[in-house]
Amino acid sequence: MRFLQTALLGACLAAACAARASAADAIPTGSAGGLALGANWGAYETYRGVSFRWIDEDAEVVLRGGSGEAQLAIVCSGGPSVGQVDVPVRVLDRSHRQVDHADCGGPDHPATLLLPLERGETHYFLHVDGGGHPVPGEKRILNVQIFSLAEVGPGAGGDVVDPHNGVQLGAHWYPVEHYDGLTFRWMNGQGGQFVVAADHPLRTTLRLVLEVGPSVGARRTPLTVQDASGTTVFRTTLAGRQVVLVPVDLHPGNNVYSLRVESRRRSVPHDPRILDLRVISAAVLR
Repeated sequence: MRFLQTALLGACLAAACAARASAADAIPTGSAGGLALGANWGAYETYRGVSFRWIDEDAEVVLRGGSGEAQLAIVCSGGPSVGQVDVPVRVLDRSHRQVDHADCGGPDHPATLLLPLERGETHYFLHVDGGGHPVPGEKRILNVQIFSLAEVGPGAGGDVVDPHNGVQLGAHWYPVEHYDGLTFRWMNGQGGQFVVAADHPLRTTLRLVLEVGPSVGARRTPLTVQDASGTTVFRTTLAGRQVVLVPVDLHPGNNVYSLRVESRRRSVPHDPRILDLRVISAAVLR
């Protein structure tokens, strides 16, 4: 009961801290552009100026359009049927395989989903582990409160970064490209840089969507992330295209991080460049 009161209070306070979640963002009609809502969505509600929908297990999202990838912005919060405000929501395809996930932390914590598209319609499901608990005095299952769900581009200027997010591109990137519904940049040699600005010391996560390029000569390659001093702050194996979450400690000012992969530097037919790695999006999860 205490969590229910807290959740409802959170909805009240959202009007002050998340006016950005407008009625249009919450999809009052159940569809907007190439995005539509399927099964297991609650009714569209507005409370003290804040619009939202509650979702049960496996709320269905339908994406319409050509092949490529869709980028969705989501603002959400855990509900009383889960028992906590901060919850991970897993995005599953029709085979129940996880494609991406969002950390729902309330109106002040927007997240981004990158979802592959098929021609025609592509169906995904928002799944919460450990939900489904009954709520006293409420017939519905209130797993997650969705304030906003919208299809967006990768950046305000049609690039792989959104300048309003606090991430900028540094050195060693080729010009932005758009192909088959995807926006990306190829890394120009080794050491493709991202610059992250901070006003104060901050522990956060750099979210990168990366893909191994043909010049590497394999579908898998070691990936390292280095800071401005050349110190390795993160290391993983990159396989094909995937989301990479890099924990970083920001200091006040500009923080520079560079990417390196192991490559055989194979030539590419009809392209004079060495294409080791491409970035599809980069953002800071604050």
